[in-house]
Amino acid sequence: MMFLVLSVLLATAAAFPQREPVEEDVFVPLEAVPRVKLYKEPIPIVSMRSDVSHDGNFHYSYESADGTKAEQVGEVRDFGEDKKGSVASGSYEFIGDDGQLYKVEYTADENGFQARGAHLPVAPPVPEAIARALAYIAAHPPPVEEYPTKVIAN
Repeated sequence: MMFLVLSVLLATAAAFPQREPVEEDVFVPLEAVPRVKLYKEPIPIVSMRSDVSHDGNFHYSYESADGTKAEQVGEVRDFGEDKKGSVASGSYEFIGDDGQLYKVEYTADENGFQARGAHLPVAPPVPEAIARALAYIAAHPPPVEEYPTKVIAN
């Protein structure tokens, strides 16, 4: 019985597909792997301001030594019908890896987040034919069809 078990194990091992070592199998000592610095040195903050009032209004700004600047002003706005929300506007700027100054101005309110900057893409104007079609649809909305409802009793 023992001979049979050993024979089966030997046959299985012999039948196992053999392969040539590939490049992934090459052992590289850890000392040979180049070290990469994964962080930059901290950039000092040159100026910073933060004002928050009890009613939810706020203003903050900062500037760092590398020329990065940010400023934001926000307030709580009443939108009627017991609906209140925060609105904010501000800007930030930084010097990109290409040496250019990038500046973004933005507004976040009931109309959503809207960013503006010379480097940001702008949607093309709406073609005249589409604008006319949209104006026509707005002036002539399709009729609302009333569908009868059935009440099914149990």
